[in-house]
Amino acid sequence: MKNTCTKCRYCRYAIRISTNWSMEEFDRGERWWACGYILSAGTRRPCHAGAPCSVFLFRAHRPPTIRAGVLEGTSFYSWYQRTVKGRSSDPYTPRPGDAIAIIDPGRSYDYIRRIVIDADDTRVYYFSGARGGRAFRRALDLTDRLIIGYQPPAAVPDDPMFVLADGQRRLGLAPSGIFTEETQHALLAALNGGYSLTTLWPIFLAGLGYAPDDTKRFQIVEDLPPTGVADWATWRRAYQYLQPLKGAGT
Repeated sequence: MKNTCTKCRYCRYAIRISTNWSMEEFDRGERWWACGYILSAGTRRPCHAGAPCSVFLFRAHRPPTIRAGVLEGTSFYSWYQRTVKGRSSDPYTPRPGDAIAIIDPGRSYDYIRRIVIDADDTRVYYFSGARGGRAFRRALDLTDRLIIGYQPPAAVPDDPMFVLADGQRRLGLAPSGIFTEETQHALLAALNGGYSLTTLWPIFLAGLGYAPDDTKRFQIVEDLPPTGVADWATWRRAYQYLQPLKGAGT
């Protein structure tokens, strides 16, 4: 489909997408025309207008379900699932940094995962979506029927969401696990400020939904030599995801 993108007025190749937890721009959860080149393999990569209007397909494997985690002893059902649904699981109070799995009625009752900020005796607070370039906060009652359960970081140590949250913490940002514009700007500033590329590369990969050791897969998707090493050509390609939109003001 060769239409001018309605977001940047730059790219001639526009794709209509419906974002969800596994395929999104920067987790705004909306439906719109967006830029993107479609490769022969069916993957998507950004147009030269820059990252703010780019589309890409998250490459991470879907993390284990709460049910699988409960069987392994690494995840926990919510109060509602245990008490009302009668599912066996040890009682658990969510902690900051955990993943919370929530049923999303707006997407055919699929579920989404977010990072927990805090919890008290009645509510759990978590990051959700992005507004003004930053992740914003929401809250649910601990007894809410939409909460499936929780996964501590140790349950899925290479989960891109947890890796990104840890990287955001290192960059001095709120650990939302969402690749917001604020995170992109912080990565760009760290690159220009002389941070170790070895430290920044796993954070960047996690922001795009790759596992921290998925350099080769990133290179394959981006039509680069699959060396498995984040060399200059790889970083140059990655840099396009962090550049401001052409013609956009500061």
